[in-house]
Amino acid sequence: QSILNDGHGYLIIYRENTPDARASIKTWLPAGSRIRLKAVLGSGKSCCVRVDAEGRLPLTLKAPNSFALYEYHLR
Repeated sequence: QSILNDGHGYLIIYRENTPDARASIKTWLPAGSRIRLKAVLGSGKSCCVRVDAEGRLPLTLKAPNSFALYEYHLR
């Protein structure tokens, strides 16, 4: 995760060779905030998600051994 000063940055997510397509990823984003994720590279899909109380984002990558680079914006 890169953190920029103006409410946006970048996240790169890797899915290893696991049967689980969905995971909660720990971030440094503020708990409870809404985040807009814009897919930049890889197999991720653009979406809006809410950061949970522990600072985690729910994300899905359908294929094993895949990745996604997202640009994120606090909403």
